[in-house]
Amino acid sequence: MTRNPLIVKGFVMAIKSARAKGARVERLAVKQLKAWGLKNPRRGLSQAAGAIEADVVCDSLKSFWVEVKGRATEGKCVYKWLEQAERDSKNTPKIPLVMYKANNKKFLIIADAEFLLPILCNHT
Repeated sequence: MTRNPLIVKGFVMAIKSARAKGARVERLAVKQLKAWGLKNPRRGLSQAAGAIEADVVCDSLKSFWVEVKGRATEGKCVYKWLEQAERDSKNTPKIPLVMYKANNKKFLIIADAEFLLPILCNHT
């Protein structure tokens, strides 16, 4: 066995590398960007020497630094907020988005990437 097992209450759980999880979600992001028709998406260079390139780079998103996060339980609440915006805007032609602000932080926009990224890329 190449992984170090972690035994918890009689169960053997494989320890997953955070780096491997990050790479997996980055590959998924690249695949999705391709499906949406964005130009030349790929994973950025390794971050081992520091942040040289974004997690995902794309010719269509040259002006943006795309940091990919995923599969973390901490961020799941944003889906409930976005689902509310989607429900409330259902009978309108408007694209739902959420503005979120934590204490002493800037506002963030939370929206469905399928709708927001084409707008940012000047696609119709």
